[in-house]
Amino acid sequence: MVCAICVMAMLACQNTQQKKSDSKADEDAYVPQRSDYSIKTEVTVMEDEGDIYYDDIFVYLTDAHNQTDTLVCEALPLDTAYWSRSSIGEVMEEDYNFDGIPDLQIGLGPMNGYGNFQYDVFIWDDTNHRFVHYDIPELYDPYVNTEDKQIISSCRIDSEIEYITYEWRDNEFVEVNRETENYDDMMGE
Repeated sequence: MVCAICVMAMLACQNTQQKKSDSKADEDAYVPQRSDYSIKTEVTVMEDEGDIYYDDIFVYLTDAHNQTDTLVCEALPLDTAYWSRSSIGEVMEEDYNFDGIPDLQIGLGPMNGYGNFQYDVFIWDDTNHRFVHYDIPELYDPYVNTEDKQIISSCRIDSEIEYITYEWRDNEFVEVNRETENYDDMMGE
């Protein structure tokens, strides 16, 4: 009888150890999916002689297993005292490479006095299960045209508005069109 209890206790102990081992193996085998992430941002501030500037933007991506990756962007060095600070470091989810998986667009701040907010883009790499920064040198106030699979950037400088159209080709953004329009003509002035 004592022997039977000992055998049962040993089997129960082995079962518990096996479950712990299986749980650890499941955790080690975990591969984060795009939908697993929660997103939090922090913008560090610096002041210079009373003018408020923004410095770095930290985007914390926490997966379902509480592992955190950090994306770092540099805020534009424009005096932003007159601009809404909520837009700097704002994260929006758009499908920039048109693969059906949302990517991240991070607001860097206004480029000039006309607003023209500039953005960084991080594309979800589904093979490596992480976000990758892709440079779009002139990405201002972007519009994602899902029908034509294009990204359209618009920037006003003085009386001109410049539109730059990009397409995603071979894992990079390629400029396919650039045109300028007179702001006053557009407004009917």
